[in-house]
Amino acid sequence: PSPRGIFLMGEFLQVELIEKRRHSLEEGFADPPTGKSFADWEIAHYNRIRLKGIYLHDYAMYVGPRSSPSGGAAAYGGGLVSSGKETGYYLVTPFRMSETGQVLLLNRGWVPRSIKDNLPPESLPKEEVSVLIVPRPLEKPGTLVAQNDPASGSWFFIDPEEMGASLGIPFTPPFCEVFEEAGKPTGTYPKHLCAGDLINFHVMPITHLAYSATWYGLSAAIAVGTFYRFR
Repeated sequence: PSPRGIFLMGEFLQVELIEKRRHSLEEGFADPPTGKSFADWEIAHYNRIRLKGIYLHDYAMYVGPRSSPSGGAAAYGGGLVSSGKETGYYLVTPFRMSETGQVLLLNRGWVPRSIKDNLPPESLPKEEVSVLIVPRPLEKPGTLVAQNDPASGSWFFIDPEEMGASLGIPFTPPFCEVFEEAGKPTGTYPKHLCAGDLINFHVMPITHLAYSATWYGLSAAIAVGTFYRFR
């Protein structure tokens, strides 16, 4: 196939994947998988699940620095090194499910650097809470991102295997995003991610289109310049 054909095929596949992910995030709620490991929960990736349980705040981990979620821009990968005006951290907290006692790793959302060590009591519920979560795949750190250092509690990217090992869990626990917490006051931190943060990819189709227009424009300019140079 021609380069243009390969490009269009790639665009079609990406759009199809975006729509599939959007559908999963907008349809009804799924039941939690019966297995305990990250691999067992892969079948539920990008599905919404409601659970009740207790946060284990004493074992919370801050991951960052990160810029604040935009509510639609890709929050992972490119955001591994914060570039926004206000930096902060993702708050990853173990969560014990009430029904089974299973422990999950939940990204509760983004917390500004200025208050990460002084979160108000309403941000750290001690009683059972109802949460809306979305299991998701592993994060892929860039080549310039520092390595995690569990011994010192320094986390630069989310790695459920390393995090689980630091908690004494003998297998890789499932990792999920928190979309909602029942009873959490509006406007308080952590700031949850939303569906738009999980639907988007690092390079969206509109970005590909802009790249194509740029390269076609450059090619046309070179062709015209060559014609007038050698006519």
